[in-house]
Amino acid sequence: MNIRIGRYVSLPDIEAQLAPNDYTYSHSLTYVYDCYTQEGVNVTTQLNKHWILQTGLSAGCDAAIWTPDAKVTGTVCLNYTWRGGQDTIYGCANSINSGK
Repeated sequence: MNIRIGRYVSLPDIEAQLAPNDYTYSHSLTYVYDCYTQEGVNVTTQLNKHWILQTGLSAGCDAAIWTPDAKVTGTVCLNYTWRGGQDTIYGCANSINSGK
């Protein structure tokens, strides 16, 4: 189990600020639309060798907990891996807050 508390790049985002963490050469158009960072708590739990569950609560998109923009937002992700980690399906519902 891995517990993250604080500010983090939102799940399942693969774009990162630091070059070693950035898997893409350029940033997508959703880079300005989708949440980039969130502040809160995320729990990643490996259920067995194939399944990983991620859940979390945050203050919303790019908002600090103490600002008026903060809104309780949920995250739920499920990852299935097979063939010794060579194949993965990763579904994630990020920024769950009545669609607002």
